Amino acid sequence: MSVFIIPDFYRKKQFYQPLAEKIQQAGLQAEIIDLGMNMRNLKYASQVILQHLKKTKERDDIIAHSFGGLIFRQALIANPKIILQIKTVSFVAVPHQGSWAALLLPICPATLNMLPFTKELKNTSKAILPDNTMNFLAETEFKVWPKKSSRLNNYVDTIISKTNHDSIITSQTFADRVIKFIKTSK
Repeated sequence: MSVFIIPDFYRKKQFYQPLAEKIQQAGLQAEIIDLGMNMRNLKYASQVILQHLKKTKERDDIIAHSFGGLIFRQALIANPKIILQIKTVSFVAVPHQGSWAALLLPICPATLNMLPFTKELKNTSKAILPDNTMNFLAETEFKVWPKKSSRLNNYVDTIISKTNHDSIITSQTFADRVIKFIKTSK
């Protein structure tokens, strides 16, 4: 079993290394999927994710941060059978319903895919998620985009206090909760 960490659109692999180390210290295998600056569109990035997931024979756990969550949902649309290989999904600060804040970021295919009205974003909402799915929210995330954008209907939302969009990944509280979620899920 592997815990795959899917990064945000502009974060490099090194940003997620402390989280991967905490996961490994808890006795789990962790792999950060290297997407570089990941400024390509959802469809391209989802194909990279699918290549990593096809490498394992056991059920995997997913931790997807921000745009990485949208990429993962696109991967489920592209290959619905991959859900059989997924044990848990932990979304972290994901703009599930899009974000107008994307207009403030450099214009590239990744940020354009985060705008609430795009066909690509709306398509990701059709992805069927496993029952063992949790949505982690940063406490100050709601200042960046509307509260409803971060919510994941029909799944548990967990707010990690004293965190923002980026600091949630380095939060010990988040690491403890996500590891517990992974270890206690069947």
